[in-house]
Amino acid sequence: MISSLYQIDFITASGTITNLLNANDLIDKEIDFPFQNNVENFCAIGAQWGKSKAKGGARRPIAFGRYQEHTSHAEAATWCLMHPALLPSMQAGKVRVTIAGSTPVVFDLLDAVIIGAIPVRSPDGVFCTFTAYHLEAGKLVPVSGLAYFSGMPHSWIPTAAASLSSTLAANHAAA
Repeated sequence: MISSLYQIDFITASGTITNLLNANDLIDKEIDFPFQNNVENFCAIGAQWGKSKAKGGARRPIAFGRYQEHTSHAEAATWCLMHPALLPSMQAGKVRVTIAGSTPVVFDLLDAVIIGAIPVRSPDGVFCTFTAYHLEAGKLVPVSGLAYFSGMPHSWIPTAAASLSSTLAANHAAA
């Protein structure tokens, strides 16, 4: 178990905010925010190597597990039954990720859906539950706190590092 650096909220299109994780909550492992692109693979007859073509439509599968202490067996059992029912299922929205720190950094993951939440009683504590969350989202959009990219438009952020370095060097030399 480790302490989370993230606060993760799911915000529906109507603006309802559902908190899934707070900074300093205990989680099972560091959270990853990977992306997966749709790809078409093809190989010509007799070719030594196949080829791949990006088809777009990248998605970000997000999974994390949260430990939570309760005051009694009844409260833990109630959490396991009620928590999934209270989540905004069948609703699209966005996932807001806030990275804790002296100046919080905030990102939105657009076109998000909660795929599932699986709460179980944890053997790690007497009145402890473990909830595994599974979400899927799309485009990552910086919201605030990007001081280390000050002066750059957000559209530059996904640019290749070499391009950023040469642009920064040219701007620095001109100053």
